[in-house]
Amino acid sequence: MRSYINACVSTLALCFATSSFAQSADETSAEETGDVIIVTGTRSSDVTQFEALAPVDVLGAKEIDSTVSGDMLDSLAQLTPSFNAQRLPLNDALVFVRPARLRGLSPDQTLVLINGKRFHRSAVLGARGAQGPDLAQIPSFGVKRIEVLRDGASALYGSDAIAGVLNIILDDEAGHAAFGQWSQYYEDDGDNYQAGVQTGYDFTGGGFAVGSFEWSSADPTSRTRQRPDAIAFQDANPGLDVPDPVQRWGQPELDTYKFALNAELPVAGLGALYAFGVGGFGEGLSDFNWRNPATTGSAFNTSPAFPAFDLSTIYPAGFTPRFGTKYNDLHAVMGVRGGSDVFTYDFSTSVGRNESKFTLDESINASLGPASPTSFYLGALTQREVNVNFDFNWRPQVSFLAEPLNIAFGGERRTERYAIGAGDPASYAVGPGAASGLAPNSNGFPGFSAAQAGDWVQTSY
Repeated sequence: MRSYINACVSTLALCFATSSFAQSADETSAEETGDVIIVTGTRSSDVTQFEALAPVDVLGAKEIDSTVSGDMLDSLAQLTPSFNAQRLPLNDALVFVRPARLRGLSPDQTLVLINGKRFHRSAVLGARGAQGPDLAQIPSFGVKRIEVLRDGASALYGSDAIAGVLNIILDDEAGHAAFGQWSQYYEDDGDNYQAGVQTGYDFTGGGFAVGSFEWSSADPTSRTRQRPDAIAFQDANPGLDVPDPVQRWGQPELDTYKFALNAELPVAGLGALYAFGVGGFGEGLSDFNWRNPATTGSAFNTSPAFPAFDLSTIYPAGFTPRFGTKYNDLHAVMGVRGGSDVFTYDFSTSVGRNESKFTLDESINASLGPASPTSFYLGALTQREVNVNFDFNWRPQVSFLAEPLNIAFGGERRTERYAIGAGDPASYAVGPGAASGLAPNSNGFPGFSAAQAGDWVQTSY
């Protein structure tokens, strides 16, 4: 099967590097030999990739930036063994928030960390209620490296690390860079435009601040032929212009904006204050299945409730509901860490929020007849998380051990809030035509009703 992705036809890269932006010779040597100090899967501060008790892959910025896609999920799927990311056409919100799996397990059984801190989950639920994080919200251009622990780590991180751990380390080096990129699929569709900028500074007396911004605009793809029933309908109605194909089967239309910030400032007698965050917002549009006017039992049926109404006057060639989303995502962390070779501490607070608002265009609530709109606001899903975390590491020297004993302890308080916002009343209404067999709700995806709407909170320690 031939690949649909072309290499980038045109790439513009502008790099304005200061001496502090370049990697030192010692660091280069360490990465070439794979002898990199890792922070995933261990509570010690001096463990290398090959000394870890579990397999840890380290993906550098060069490898991440070399992938064509602007989606972090696609980059990981290309670079990491056992990592699978699916694109599910015609699958509601999962077209935009894609499930990601390590070792074939559920998406919510892979723990995602940013700079070692837990990343919040998406508001969109997947198969069997799995609620995983949305990695597409993290800008690839702002990532220094990714550490992937491809083994169960629930003893160290909890039950959501059964499949493994992804730890995304944000860039912390001074300098300035920018890039621009255009790519296209082999079938001459899915044009993807990307651009990004990054700037970083070292503070006098220590510390740094690095900011990144990334923009991407992707056109839809289609890997389908014309439906046989659409061909038959066109032949029976030569005066109509039936789209070919009547529905797209492929990637959605998607515009995204993403940013990242990473900063640290040493404080005498205290240690170091640090803050980092990532965020994104955007919108997308995808197709549902085509509604055939000739199909019995469809929205095009007549009803005694509306004797003068004929849906064919609105959609003479049928209709394909267009499912849209507007989303925003924000994750921010502040903390302080410090200590000595014997004892270290880390106090932090993180706030995460993910929200998706859904719309449906070119549709109908057939049960409302002529009173139905053709565009609907379906409602919103929101996930909020607040973590307060305390980590301590004590390394006492024990006489009969060659190395200091490493003892890690700490605690966490996590508050999770999930909210469902109701859609337009017409998106979930059961109109008078329902009694004669016309389907209620917006055709393709019913809106969230007032009875479903609500706000739920859980606090864990």
